[in-house]
Amino acid sequence: MHARITTDVWSNLKDKTAENDNMVKTIKVNADLKIFLFIASDNSYNINIELQANSKDTKLINPNVSGLTTEILNRVYVTGSSNRENFINIRCNQHEHLELFTRLVNEILHMIFDKNTNSLIATNYVIKKNQSFWKQLRQPNILSFEEEIGLFAELNTLLHLLKLLPANMAVDSWKGQEQYKYDFDFPNISIETKGTLKTEHEHVINGLEQLSTRSDATLLLVSSKLTHSTESYGHNLTNLVNQINAEIQENFEAHELFTTKLHMTKFNYEHNDHYSYFLVNTKVYIVDENFPIINHDSFVNPLSRHIKKVNYTINLEEFSGLPLTSSKFQEIMEQSINK
Repeated sequence: MHARITTDVWSNLKDKTAENDNMVKTIKVNADLKIFLFIASDNSYNINIELQANSKDTKLINPNVSGLTTEILNRVYVTGSSNRENFINIRCNQHEHLELFTRLVNEILHMIFDKNTNSLIATNYVIKKNQSFWKQLRQPNILSFEEEIGLFAELNTLLHLLKLLPANMAVDSWKGQEQYKYDFDFPNISIETKGTLKTEHEHVINGLEQLSTRSDATLLLVSSKLTHSTESYGHNLTNLVNQINAEIQENFEAHELFTTKLHMTKFNYEHNDHYSYFLVNTKVYIVDENFPIINHDSFVNPLSRHIKKVNYTINLEEFSGLPLTSSKFQEIMEQSINK
């Protein structure tokens, strides 16, 4: 009989060293290499199980429930290598459902190993069997890992701006929660923030307009590199919020405005146990003619109207960025807002 996994396996994954640039960590469930079965923690620390489809049929059930997704891949996500065979990836991105997800995984493993069932058939059977139950689950209003990293980057930047600018001006400039084009905006300078868990300052740019600049303004990109921590002393969102409140506690207007804007996000003090990252470092980059950017002018011919969006990834390791605490960054801010 195949050994069952327990919820401890996910904690063990977090303690392992990442195996590639995507911060993937794996545990091989079975020694039989023909199965290609993995448990992985991806760069957003969602949890995954990946297994060889063992079938030309790729009709995989979509559970259509919050927190659980399935997909067919023609590569091994864990290693990033290409293969001719198809692989099934099942992902849980709601960590409060780890126990339920572990049960679901064990059901699939039981059918594959103990009942010799085709992996695709086993996956579809177990997903369909549990689908109605997952749909009934109440999903708490907790920041996703992507949202948490993004908010961390914004608040980290705001904390440093409060040390350089009047509190009212700094807090008023924060636009991230308002679905504004830039995360921070002043009359003569705009700031876009990005956070990453990768080992380098590498980010996905969402669309050709995200880093487009105004002719009358300077655009800065503030990149915060984070690392996940399971320890209670991790520098997390709650720490940042407390530090910002301490900076503005004597300014009633700024404090009220910050509280209102923070309320527009899904930050919640009661979710403190979910917030746990270390800040590795933060760099500021000026988006100028030397900065790696793709926009409409990058194409000889206009893009087809059928292309709705273009995303691309930039790596800034070879570019010299400024620390947020540098006098040069302070000078840029002061010169821009005093024009």
